[in-house]
Amino acid sequence: MRPLIETKAFPQSLNGEVARVASRLVHEEDHQGSGNFCVQVQGELLEIPNRLYYRPTLLDRAIEGSELSHQIAACLGTRHHDGFARQRCLERLLPITQPWVVPYVVALLGEYVLPIIMVIEAHSRSDDLGLYGEFLARNTQYLKKTERRVMSYWDAYHRHLYPQRAQYPGFLAMTALENAANNAAATIGLDLSTRGANV
Repeated sequence: MRPLIETKAFPQSLNGEVARVASRLVHEEDHQGSGNFCVQVQGELLEIPNRLYYRPTLLDRAIEGSELSHQIAACLGTRHHDGFARQRCLERLLPITQPWVVPYVVALLGEYVLPIIMVIEAHSRSDDLGLYGEFLARNTQYLKKTERRVMSYWDAYHRHLYPQRAQYPGFLAMTALENAANNAAATIGLDLSTRGANV
């Protein structure tokens, strides 16, 4: 069985629960996954996998319910190689108000699956984006990277549907998240003006 890379993707306080969840998801024949991205959540560095290759039946079973273990499984499921699995997991995460959930949601905005982006855009209309704003204010390089990815995937896959960039759900969501980041930065005393031009 492969090493459990999943424990690095959550705060250390969750290591035991993450290991239990991952041990139920990982099958001995599973591919390890492909790379990761690093973000800071409440002062801790998390290494979140780009893609995971769990068996869909194991993942579907693991995300059923609302307990901590199901929330962790849904976070990991947003990194699944199957877009339908990612969307199912995303929909379970949106009501959860835990800082460690936020990077898993934001990561999906920088991908190409339009139905997922539309779900995030609808969520971004909420008045309660404080956790997202604080996360992005403290991860400005990741914010810029996500902006570039939104631009790139719009141009490559969705421009024919949304010729006006301002109407593309990815940009609408990105604008809402940038506003939340600016509000959070003002509250916690960070200066985002030097991070570069917005997309």
